Amino acid sequence: MKILLALFFVSMGQAHESGHGVTITGKGPNGGKLTALVSAAEADLGDKAQTQAVLEWSRNKDTLVLHFWDKEQKKLELPAGQDMKWILLGKNLPKAEVIVDKTTSGEISRKFSPDLLAKVEKVEVILPTAQSGKLVAAFSLPK
Repeated sequence: MKILLALFFVSMGQAHESGHGVTITGKGPNGGKLTALVSAAEADLGDKAQTQAVLEWSRNKDTLVLHFWDKEQKKLELPAGQDMKWILLGKNLPKAEVIVDKTTSGEISRKFSPDLLAKVEKVEVILPTAQSGKLVAAFSLPK
């Protein structure tokens, strides 16, 4: 697991096309795709935003699953029971779809309607931290 985490931290140097922070290539320990988690205050800085942690995401049909890793390459536990947001974006959606969920310790998963997910091109998540402030991440959903 440490080798996989080391690989994705080594590969964080490219500009990010559609998300927040730098692009992270490779796969996470659970086989998911990776993206940077940045402070919400730095979300508009693009690839200049400092990576605070790493989000590993995967899709299983109509369910999105999120795992979190800190900068020391250890599993990151979010505070359970706090509000988080899924923001679903796509040109075939009349407007952004915002879904408020509660965090759980460990992985977070959410099942979406197949019709809705078929129209989604990009997902942004806003997550609480143990300290004050929020973390954000964005990733594109392949068709």
